Amino acid sequence: MWRAGLLAPASFAPKTQVQGDILTMNILVVDDQKEIQMMLRDVLEDHGYEVLTADNGLDALELYRKHRPAFTLTDISMPGLNGLDLLKQIKSLNSEASVILMTGAGTETFAVEALRGGAINYFNKPIDINELVETLSRYSVLASGYDYEHYAADF
Repeated sequence: MWRAGLLAPASFAPKTQVQGDILTMNILVVDDQKEIQMMLRDVLEDHGYEVLTADNGLDALELYRKHRPAFTLTDISMPGLNGLDLLKQIKSLNSEASVILMTGAGTETFAVEALRGGAINYFNKPIDINELVETLSRYSVLASGYDYEHYAADF
């Protein structure tokens, strides 16, 4: 059963799936390097996330529109629509979207631009998988608890 969040407009609210007592969240992984994309998919699936993958920003934007993932993890340097432009496009669809950027060409300028653009975090490649999983876990807890606490006072 899919449940839409309450923070974003219904058409762009992130989707989560309840399996038993466990809430799983969708993550969109975007990277033009297939090896990195598949490694991230495997690790995140092992941690209970449902993972969608895209090779470029345009395909990612289409998947975002269709599936409204709870998180988008995207490389910055990609041909066509790069990660910073993808961040802007996603934020224009849903200002509450949780986007994390990553790059192998880690400069402070990219990090500042990503965070100013609304990214929730920024990672240099190679990614510390434990730090990524911890970040996703922390934001998952905040996202799943926030809806209830925010709207509980109204009832």
